[in-house]
Amino acid sequence: MIVTTPDHGWAWIVVVGDFGAHCLSGYFFYTIGLIQMILIENFKSSILETSWIAGVFLSLILFAEMLPTSPDKGWAWFVLAGSVGVHIIMGYCAYASGMIHIALLENFNGDLLTTTGISALFLALISGSEMSPTSSNKGWAWFVLVGSVGEHIVMGYCAYASGMIHIALLENFNADLLTTTWISALFLALMTGSGPIASTIINRFSCRVAMILGSLMLSTGLVLTGFVEDIKWTYLTFGILSGIGLGLCYNTGLIVIAFNFEQKRNMACGIAISGGGIGPFILTPVFQFIYEKYNYSGFFLLLGGLALQNCVFGATFRPSKTELAMKTANSNRKERLCDSVSSYMEIVRSGSMLCLCLGFFLANISTYLLYIHYPEFCLHTKSSKMEVSIFLSIAGMSGCFTRVLFGMANNSHNIDELIMLFGVFSLLGLGTIIFPLFSSYTTAKVMFASLLGGYSGCCWAVVNTIVINILGHEKLAHGVGYLMVYVGVGTFIGPPLAGFIINYGGTYGDSFTVAGILLIMGAFSCLCSTMCRRAVDTKANIGDLELTVTAEENRQTILVNNRTEENDSFLLKK
Repeated sequence: MIVTTPDHGWAWIVVVGDFGAHCLSGYFFYTIGLIQMILIENFKSSILETSWIAGVFLSLILFAEMLPTSPDKGWAWFVLAGSVGVHIIMGYCAYASGMIHIALLENFNGDLLTTTGISALFLALISGSEMSPTSSNKGWAWFVLVGSVGEHIVMGYCAYASGMIHIALLENFNADLLTTTWISALFLALMTGSGPIASTIINRFSCRVAMILGSLMLSTGLVLTGFVEDIKWTYLTFGILSGIGLGLCYNTGLIVIAFNFEQKRNMACGIAISGGGIGPFILTPVFQFIYEKYNYSGFFLLLGGLALQNCVFGATFRPSKTELAMKTANSNRKERLCDSVSSYMEIVRSGSMLCLCLGFFLANISTYLLYIHYPEFCLHTKSSKMEVSIFLSIAGMSGCFTRVLFGMANNSHNIDELIMLFGVFSLLGLGTIIFPLFSSYTTAKVMFASLLGGYSGCCWAVVNTIVINILGHEKLAHGVGYLMVYVGVGTFIGPPLAGFIINYGGTYGDSFTVAGILLIMGAFSCLCSTMCRRAVDTKANIGDLELTVTAEENRQTILVNNRTEENDSFLLKK
């Protein structure tokens, strides 16, 4: 009955309705595998036929999300239905909170004041959590950080424990090493290489939209992977769909921190990406047990359910003042495709950025070669699957601590982040070259797992700061997206490189040696990046000094000319 006002009032109820609609669509995405099983059992159909039905169902959902709604007609009525649904749920939770309050009293035998405080906090967050954009380094920005940590926990398991997924594909389809390696490589390459897609969605919509969309794509791909019968379909379901979905989540989880933190950006990034270590540490033994208990299909079905948790974490990504200012600038500029291409061309012309991208390209060839083939290497050196899962857990725990410490260490203005990257990549490269010499010892496997987990991921704690220092804050999303293209290509090349070496007469030890050499080359490329940046800064400072001197000379000349004119006029008067 009342017309909504933009950005406040009832407009936020519309946001809640939209979130409720996404929760419902997320449920249907999660249960698509179960629906497909019911179709197979009821109609005695093949997996291919029911997969097509599920694919049409999912594609129509995504297609409907892509088209803008028209006022008062078409999809707008589905939006209304979603808003009604979420108000039914919200109405019970909010207006029947007295019953919940009684349940808390009876279950915990607590005092009235404590349970009333809990209920008041619950209702206050419902009514006030969407009222204003976040401010840097305070307030809701810390809840955004918690959401980013949660996203990185999910991403950390899917990415850094991808060696276990690789083994599951090998055992289920009885395929050769090179074929399954290409699938894993495609998944990881799109995870890191979909940066431009993520940055475009963030610039066009928001970090929240990018995260929730990525979560739905990732979950759908994982669930479908659990039910395909031909390994060729996993290129589409796991490699492409899940890869792009995880890439949207991964890139958004990094960029949202830069939007919400300034003075403590490196420390916040370190805390966020520490989730990438917590994920493998906690979830690797859990999902190894799930794989042994529920086999291949159950493993991927539950993994798809885990991926849907990113919808919840993405809901905490309220727009920050920095993000809204960027959107306002973009809308005022009416940025077109050619403007976006022009922005990327400016990035390409930066020598420091090119060296940084080359360093990350070489480092990620090695990193994901190691993560994919390290579990299989351990199995070949007489370790059990449970021992391998423990090694990966150790790698995750090591990464959890080092990422936080690395971010805190780089929070000082006196430390060059690129110099730190040079040291990290160099040490990891040397350790990788030495490891095959002692790979038969369990102690060596534990030490290398600690080194790999600790040094391979801490670089992401400083990526935002490095890109901002090179390109500026306004090109952060484009810069990170451009960097991720190089990371994606390196990720795509790395795992098949080891498979190629082994298939043509080499050993796992040879592939690890090659990986170590590439890591050291990447370290020196990062060193070149800081040299290029300092050369540009020096040139800019010299230019500023010349402009200052020239301006001062012009000012003195003007003063002399004025005094000369005054003297001449004085003499003429005489």
